[in-house]
Parts: sequence; structure tokens; C-alpha cells
Amino acid sequence: MRKSISCLLLILLMNISVFAQAAVASNTQTKLESLRLQNVEIKSQTIGTLLSELSLSYNVPIGIEIAASDTSLGNYELDFKSGTLSQLLTQFVRQHKQYSWTITDGVVNILPAEDNRDFLLRTLLDTKIKDFSIPRNTGCSTFADSLMATPELSKVMKENNSAYRGRDLTGFYIPQLGRTFTLTIFERTLQTTLNAVVRRSPTAKFWVLTRNEDGTVFLGLSARHEDMPSGQKFSAAELRH
Repeated sequence: MRKSISCLLLILLMNISVFAQAAVASNTQTKLESLRLQNVEIKSQTIGTLLSELSLSYNVPIGIEIAASDTSLGNYELDFKSGTLSQLLTQFVRQHKQYSWTITDGVVNILPAEDNRDFLLRTLLDTKIKDFSIPRNTGCSTFADSLMATPELSKVMKENNSAYRGRDLTGFYIPQLGRTFTLTIFERTLQTTLNAVVRRSPTAKFWVLTRNEDGTVFLGLSARHEDMPSGQKFSAAELRH
């Protein structure tokens, strides 16, 4: 009898936990969608830098897979007078029909339509990583390099005869995930791992997965300086994607 009651209590607690998590996810999505923005004017030569500037300037966690047709430099811009983040994103995908947007895991995810997706990039994002840990004082570049070196992602790269190539960072500030930020993941896909980082990190709010000009794969994250005043905007010159 006691065993049956214990089982029922366990099931009840599990159901409450699931409902609570669903409610939190719903509230987070609603909060992001209804975020008010004004006078957003951003210009860039790549969609990655364009959305990175939006992400860091307005503290919006964003992740994007670059479409196969967007690997060269161009003229991209956001010109949004007033409204919600949902309206801005809808305006963006109307102008760039190769993309669609959703809010997943509390993060704005922008992915290409199926006929514009790079097969390898899609496969990498869907690949499940057994376990991965991020220690304190980890730089964005170090995190990306370590993640792409995991056995699961390395196997996908090898099977597709491709290689990963990060970018050398120079300058006074090397983007960080946060001085005290740590995270351990188990059995998560690359996409859900990246979303967890940009949702929880106090500084890194943007990830991008794309191809370099030589066809190698690039994974990058953009981050604010931890001591930067809130509300400070970024310029395209400070971001490179």
C-alpha cells in the first residue's frame, strides 16, 4: 500500500514538474515575442553580424544557421521604427524568404527553409552530444572549438569529409561566456546546447553556424563585456561574422 502511494506521489510530482516547465517556457516565449523595440537601425555585410548586433544591443538570445545562399558578403539591414520583437522578426523573414524564425528553449532560432539548408550544418545541429562541461572563465572561441572537437561532432565532420576552422581573435577584449559561468550537459543536441549557453550566459547572447569561404565549418558566439553598462549598443565594427 505504501509503495503504491509512493508511486502515485512520484507520478504526481513528475507531472507538476512538467507542467511547471511548460508554463515557464510559455512565459519566456511570450516575454520575448512581446519585447518592445524602437528605432532599430542596423546595417551589415553579413546576416550573422546583423543579428549579432541586434542580439547584444537589446539583450535578446539569438541563434542562427546561415543559409547556403548567404555565404558571400552583401548589404543587409534592419530598419524598424517601433513594435515588438515578434514584429521585427516577421519583417526580417518577409524580406529574407529563405529564413523562418521560432522561439526554442527561450532563444530566438532563425533557420533556413529546407531547400536552403546546408545538409552538414543541419546534421551537426541535430547531432546529440553525450556529455560536455564548460568550466569558469571560458572564452567563446575556446568553447566553440572544444564543442566541435567532441567525438560526436568530429565523427559527423569526418563522415562528410569536412573540417572545422575557427577564427583567430586579436585585440584587447576576448569574448567570454562569463567569469563564473559553468554548465554541464548530457544527451543534448548541438542546437539545444548552444541555446542553453546563450540563454543562461550573462554575456554571450548569440551563436551562428555557417561555412567559411573555403567550405570549412565555423561556429561562433558573440558576447558583451561583463562590465559593460546595460543598454549600451554595439556597432558592426565590433562584431565579425
